[in-house]
Amino acid sequence: MALAFVLAAALAPQISLVDKKTNGSFKQVGRSTDFKPHPPSEKAILGTAPQQFDIFHSLVWGTRDALDFSIKVIFFSAFIGMLLGILSAYIGGWFNSLIMRITDSFLTIPLIVGVVFIEQLLRVSIEALTQGETYQMWVLGIAPIQGTNWFIETFTNINPALVAFIFLGWMQYTRLMNTIILEIKKAEYISATRA
Repeated sequence: MALAFVLAAALAPQISLVDKKTNGSFKQVGRSTDFKPHPPSEKAILGTAPQQFDIFHSLVWGTRDALDFSIKVIFFSAFIGMLLGILSAYIGGWFNSLIMRITDSFLTIPLIVGVVFIEQLLRVSIEALTQGETYQMWVLGIAPIQGTNWFIETFTNINPALVAFIFLGWMQYTRLMNTIILEIKKAEYISATRA
């Protein structure tokens, strides 16, 4: 299934051709004023959505966006989780206990609830920032800094769902790497090296 998904993403231009009525992963095969979905036909083999968007075309081209999104989530979650797991196990002591308790507390958050909450929080923050031309940000709680549009543009380009999944996806990697490093620290060759 994963291979079929990757192949669909790679071969999207050959599977579903692009024409003048195509806008990204959307392709119109009828009148945009027709809001009634239609069943499968020669023009749209899986039927159409409201405004006559081809469902098959959206499904095929949507695999590219989904693959890009999932690779980013896995890469950043694994990087953060592995880094925290390795550091906490290597340093050990109270630092390891603190990181593992934080990891445990994050594991108690239901994924879907957490993702929806964080995504909505980020969306509201982005909307609040885009309302005005400037913002004030307190640096270390001491002095406000007047910002310009570059901060707003950078912040609004963030995908809230991507950040939410990364924020709630690092814990398994942290646990795994922590366990592996702690086992390695107990190995005989490490004891021999210390001796």
